[in-house]
Amino acid sequence: MFVGIRELRSAKGRFALITVTVALVALLVSFLSGLTGGLEHRNIAALDTLGGTSAVVSGTGDPSLDRSALTEEQIGAIAEKGPFTSVAFSRSTVGEEPVSVAAVSGDRPEVPSPAPGEVIVSSALAETAGITTGDSVDLWGGTKTVAGVSGDDWYSHQPLMWANGAEWAAQPQAAGQGAATTVIADAPADALEGAAAGTTVVAASDLPETMSAYKAENTTLTTINWMLMAIAALVTGAFFTVWTVQRIPDIATLKALGATTASLMRDALGQAFVVLVIGVGVGLAITVAAATAIGSGLPFVLTAGTTVFPAIILLALGLAGAGAAMMFIRSASPLSALGGAR
Repeated sequence: MFVGIRELRSAKGRFALITVTVALVALLVSFLSGLTGGLEHRNIAALDTLGGTSAVVSGTGDPSLDRSALTEEQIGAIAEKGPFTSVAFSRSTVGEEPVSVAAVSGDRPEVPSPAPGEVIVSSALAETAGITTGDSVDLWGGTKTVAGVSGDDWYSHQPLMWANGAEWAAQPQAAGQGAATTVIADAPADALEGAAAGTTVVAASDLPETMSAYKAENTTLTTINWMLMAIAALVTGAFFTVWTVQRIPDIATLKALGATTASLMRDALGQAFVVLVIGVGVGLAITVAAATAIGSGLPFVLTAGTTVFPAIILLALGLAGAGAAMMFIRSASPLSALGGAR
């Protein structure tokens, strides 16, 4: 790294420019990654809370949670296969705050299951609507008592309220929307196949993929993220390619003085690594600081998966881009430094 460090010191302007560029790309990637995670959480956090092994939705062929409407007969047939939770998703308001409502029934203890006349609200709803345990809220034309606050649960980008499934089934709108949207069971998918006619069984982990809004949103943001990472590799590769081409006479001279091709390649990659580490580190630090300052103002998830993982990918792709310039180091001839004719 002797030559690489000396070049970093002597050409401060050039390397500052590429470092700032890498930092901006890293900022974009890490911030968008955290935003993607936050939007995903606010879209399907309720499904994560429901957990389970398998999920059953109505219809055959291409499953859709958006269109699913299970009857009581179908729910009863599935219930015979073991512990289950039926959940009917609907929308309501608490004051002026729009909320999603998950009416649940079943015998899986890990799922919030309020008694008749009660609801359990998520921490986000409790904060935004100023609700505490013991308060009353209007739901389905009646008044329900808030029995507790449980988890940061969201569904379809709205804070969630857990309600009693039997009370939902008694509502007039349940006749058109079904007694449940889906049934979550702990039994394996093959055990539930054919349990209820006119239904489709999917893995519980794949249930979000049956939501059209989730697929469109997640696919778009993920694609943008990967495109930004590819841009980082191209920008880094282009810079070091141009830089290496400009240094070919110096590289040839070093070879004529006895430097090996391998050592010069290691030196160049080490130089790129320093630039990438500083640039990615600065971008990541700005993202963490901004996310901390914003707090819950944006749907942002700050985890290793949204910060460290993108940073590692950026480093790897950046080094791969810089590696494209190594062919010029390999092809530089020491004879050119000696006049070429001797």
